[in-house]
Amino acid sequence: MYKYKNKIDMGYKQIFLSRKNHNELFSKRRIKFFQKYEYYIQDNSFIMERYINIFGKVIMTFLFPVTVFLSLKDIKKITREYAGLLKQKKYGSFVSDSVNSIETIEKILLTKKE
Repeated sequence: MYKYKNKIDMGYKQIFLSRKNHNELFSKRRIKFFQKYEYYIQDNSFIMERYINIFGKVIMTFLFPVTVFLSLKDIKKITREYAGLLKQKKYGSFVSDSVNSIETIEKILLTKKE
């Protein structure tokens, strides 16, 4: 069974980047409307985890009855998928990218200090 490993307990430090800074640094991983990111840094390693933001979860909650009504066959499967999207850390349904390029990490640290 999946168990989320807290990055802070693993020695990482959580940092915050604005949407603008994120989009400038990671042009291939731009933040979309229903997304949020968490950033962790440690020595020569940088990890960013992508989740659904609260607005996306609210929309999903309102659409759940419609989804169940339209596909009455797989109610258990749909319920599991929605649970995974609402509790992403618990079920592991998020995307995690790591950066090990020292140049990129230095850019992140410079952007963070501004």
